[in-house]
Amino acid sequence: VRTTNSEVAVDSVLGIRAFSLDRVLETDAEFLSDAQEHMHDQTVTSVGITTQGECDLEKLNQWLGVLLKEKGVDMFRMKGVLAVQ
Repeated sequence: VRTTNSEVAVDSVLGIRAFSLDRVLETDAEFLSDAQEHMHDQTVTSVGITTQGECDLEKLNQWLGVLLKEKGVDMFRMKGVLAVQ
């Protein structure tokens, strides 16, 4: 998918059924195995926030700004699904 300034049409990336478990298993038969060895950094933790309804965009931006200013160097990743009014 070609983009300009990271803009991409949603229809070009959603619902295209690009992931195929069969294709992954052809190249990595152990993909679904629980016996795989991997290491976790015990200092990395996660936080989940669940709330009902919509977020106020201005308040959300203010809160995220403060959070990033105060804790940004400690944050590895942020992701989420939000309903914004």
